[in-house]
Amino acid sequence: MKIRLILRISVVILLIVLVAGCKKQKPDDNRRYAVLSADTSSRILLVSDSKYWNDLYLYNLNSKIKSKLWTGREKIIKLSHNAINSCYFFVTVSSTGATNNIPYFKNAKLYFVKMNNLEVSHPYNIGDGIQMLPYWLTDSTVKFVINKLDALRNTQITQKKLIISSESKEISEENKMFNITKDGYPIIPNERYDIVSASRKYSIVTNDKNYVFLYGGVESQKLLSDGIKQKLEYLKWSSNEKYLALVVRPTSDSNTVISEPTMFSVKVFSLEENKGIESFQIGNIHSFEIIRDLFIYDNSYGAKQNIYIFDLKQKKLMDSITTSGSCGLQGMQNLRKEKK
Repeated sequence: MKIRLILRISVVILLIVLVAGCKKQKPDDNRRYAVLSADTSSRILLVSDSKYWNDLYLYNLNSKIKSKLWTGREKIIKLSHNAINSCYFFVTVSSTGATNNIPYFKNAKLYFVKMNNLEVSHPYNIGDGIQMLPYWLTDSTVKFVINKLDALRNTQITQKKLIISSESKEISEENKMFNITKDGYPIIPNERYDIVSASRKYSIVTNDKNYVFLYGGVESQKLLSDGIKQKLEYLKWSSNEKYLALVVRPTSDSNTVISEPTMFSVKVFSLEENKGIESFQIGNIHSFEIIRDLFIYDNSYGAKQNIYIFDLKQKKLMDSITTSGSCGLQGMQNLRKEKK
């Protein structure tokens, strides 16, 4: 009877985890991680996976030269920069997988990289869990939301909320216990995005019919007169507010939204010209970055992941970044199987 109860609870947790905050990234210990984040100057940080470890690189967009910044025998699952691009954080884990169909990560650590000196901080230990969402709360603080299953009582989950400074110092910690049979599963939210540009000149509005409208200008007139009839998943404004990238979920031939797509469309708009200028296909909603007039993205749906640099002004592919292993963009879904 007890074994049946444990199996039922395991199935319930698995279903909720897959539907909740990480529904677009399925855990798989045989996947390797490769991520990238961008600086608005000529330098970016990227991560490449080697056979046995991950390497953190500094890449100069002008000279096209990359230099190794950090190497560790850990998997890097997240790399992100703050709004002013002065600091990055990256999160590593020793392993990921699933036990009794319940996903897990082990020995998560948080590192910071200051762009003024390119020094990698000492790690802040996050620990183990079954789900987590790290994101920039301010330009100098990172927030973690972590779900951890109780080792002795598998009906109980602790949700921890941490705020950590870019000096790797804990600012606050909040813990709340949930009994999933009584309280339900503690949902971890999806990563947020800003529907209003930094200058507040432009904004995005959606309705219940999956229409996306762009407003802007002094009188806030509608820029996209016909809207976009696709479900919005994510968006990103360029730091110079020249471009807006909308990630939309594809629709089928019958014009219905595909529930579990393998690809997403990125529609790039020129805010100066008030029109769409390019469209790209990506495997994960975070697999791109806009720097100046450059759209940087990866082929995260391929066997070997590379990074591509497209010039939005000249309308052509300018360059690609390759490594001995794979490299890609922040928050990407990892599709290449681990080497034996």
